[in-house]
This record gives sequence, structure tokens and C-alpha cells, in this order.
Amino acid sequence: MFDRAHWQGRLDLLRSRYHVPGAALAMLVDGEIHELVSGVLPRDTGVRVTADSVFQSGSIAKVYTATLVMQLVDSGELRLEALVVDVLPDFSIADDEVTKTVTVGQLLSHTSGIGGEFTHDTGRGDDCLAHYVEAGADVGQDCSSGTIVSEPEPAPVWDMLPRSAGPYGRVLVTAGDVVRSARMHLHDGLAPDGTRMLSTESAATMRQRVADCRGPWSFMANGSGHEWAQYDWDGVACYGHGRAVVGQFSYLRVVPDSGVIAALLANGGSATGFFVDLFQELLGELAGVRLPDALAPPEEPRTVDVGALAGTYEREGVRITVSESDGVPRVRLELTGVVAQYSPPIESGLAPVSDSVLAMPGIGPVGAPWLPLVFGTLPDCTPYVYFGMRASQKIS
Repeated sequence: MFDRAHWQGRLDLLRSRYHVPGAALAMLVDGEIHELVSGVLPRDTGVRVTADSVFQSGSIAKVYTATLVMQLVDSGELRLEALVVDVLPDFSIADDEVTKTVTVGQLLSHTSGIGGEFTHDTGRGDDCLAHYVEAGADVGQDCSSGTIVSEPEPAPVWDMLPRSAGPYGRVLVTAGDVVRSARMHLHDGLAPDGTRMLSTESAATMRQRVADCRGPWSFMANGSGHEWAQYDWDGVACYGHGRAVVGQFSYLRVVPDSGVIAALLANGGSATGFFVDLFQELLGELAGVRLPDALAPPEEPRTVDVGALAGTYEREGVRITVSESDGVPRVRLELTGVVAQYSPPIESGLAPVSDSVLAMPGIGPVGAPWLPLVFGTLPDCTPYVYFGMRASQKIS
């Protein structure tokens, strides 16, 4: 049974503790949707959050887009194995070989390797997506297709996303909207009124794991399906999505074994700590699973060979420089190219977590206490750093 008064109290308390101005929580429990709200939308006006308040969905928008793609698969108009250039003849990126070979399925599973920092305003017209495709001709590769899961990062400006960003980050929703959409997926594509939105096969395809995540803290996920992130919580398989866009945060988790869905939308503050504490309680009591703790360095400081990790790493739109000063590892983050305008360079110390993971204190609109830099080697032996769900190859 859902104890509304209890969870309203926990939502209010944790929202205040983590300095989140406003939040909306929706839950599907025992087949019934419950919607709770807390706090205000803009601090300057004090307008209260209601169940009808919309937030930017961030990367949850990708699930909506993938659902539309899978409807085309169901109708026979598209295949996940189809080459993108066969579907969009004008499609091209800087790498001619990738232009010829990248598939629709690789785009949906974030394994195309194509650079994601391409926030390009192509206007408000209905042709904005066509112009966006045309403008992508100079976008490069972060890594080879099929080698690693890779996702875009938000920029620290409120509502900077243009209309062309709709498919990957600018769907505006309430928390209840998110749960209602996820309920259809939980029921294998069937809406509550019996309308079939997706075939059972397509719904299952979206949840099928395609690739493992090499930096699970970055996305709080263990793997990626065709847009659904995959979670392994003490042997219980779950799925969901989320992340942030310009200071707004979205978290969606589905526990199929118990039929529980939870969605949290927030508009600032230390949102990740808020999410982890609240969902550990919620899903622990109502779904019998426990989310892992948020990333944090060990209490006893450890040392690592920073020299082996030091250097400059680049991907489309981002340059990451790792160095050492007085025995302390440091990082410099720079946005480059078309997104350079959104933030000045950021420098910070790093705390070792392991020989291959360094933690950066959370900054700006990220909402997390610590952000991981995960170091590794691609299949072609090129060193890389995995940060913000993106792989940046070492260039020097």
C-alpha cells in the first residue's frame, strides 16, 4: 500500500536537505499512479510546483524518440539494421566510412561513436530537423562505431536547447507523463485502454542489452539497450533513463518484477544526492531493491600513478587535460567548437577512487557530489577517459 503522507514528508524533507527548489515525483504502485510535488518552480516568483508542472526531460526524451522509431519498425517502414544514409540520403558526418556504415540501431544504443556535443540551432520551423541533419556534415567521431557506449552532456545555460534538440533532450513533461509512458513499456507496448502502441517484440528489443557501460557511475547504469538504460541491482534486472539538461534533472526507474515505476523531476540543487536517498527508500520499501550509493572517494585517501593517466584527451566539443600538481591529480575541462560559448574552462582537483578511476567534485548544474573520470583502453589500444557518458581519446 502506498502511504502518501509518509512519502510526501520524505519528499519535502530530502528536497530541502539537498537544496532543490522544486520537485515532482510520480510512482506506479499496485497498478495505481500517485503524484507528489514539493517546493517552487522559480525562486524569484515563488510559484508552487503542481502535478501539472512541466520540466525538461533531458535524456528521457530519447526514450520517446526510440519509441517512435520502434513504431516505424513495427509498421515495416524501418529496420534497426538499416544504414542511416539509406534512410536519410543527405546524412553525412566528417568520417566518410562511418557515414556509409552507421546503422539506426547504433544510434539508438549510443554505440555509433559519433560526437554528441552538436547542439545546433536550426530555427523553429518544421524543417529544423532536416537542417540539423544537413549541418552535421563536419561532426567527427569520439571513437570507432560499436566500441563503447557514448552520450551527450548538457550545457550550463537554462533552456539553451533549440527546437532541433527535441528528439534527444527537449521533451517537456510532468512526472506523471513520464510514468504513464513507462507503464506502456512495462506492459510490453500495451496502453491501459488496450491500444497497442508497440509490438511485444519491439518493446522487448528496446530493453535488450546491447552494450555494457564502462563507467557505471556516470549514468548510474550497467548497460545500454535501444535507449533504455540497464541496471543490475543485487541480481534484479531493472531499466530506466535520466540525466540533466541545464540545471533540470530527470530520473526514471522501472522494476519489472514488482511492477513499480518511479519518476523524479527536479529543478536544481544537489539533485543526484536527493534522487539516491529518496529512491533507495522508495524502491527498497515498495519494490524490494536497493540502488547503489552515489560515487564517493574512499575515506582513506589513496595514491595512484597519475603519470600513467596524465595527458590531453579530446572528443567532439570537449577537451580534457589531466595533470599533477604537488602530488595532487588535477583536471581542466574545456568546451570547444560550437558549444564553447556555454561555459568557460573549468579546473579542479581530483580524488583517486582506484587505479583507473578519479573523482571530480560536482560543479555547476550537474547536481552530483562527485563525477567520475574512468580511464581505459579502446580495442585498438588507444587510451581514453570516460567522462559524462562519453569516451575521449588521448591525443598527447
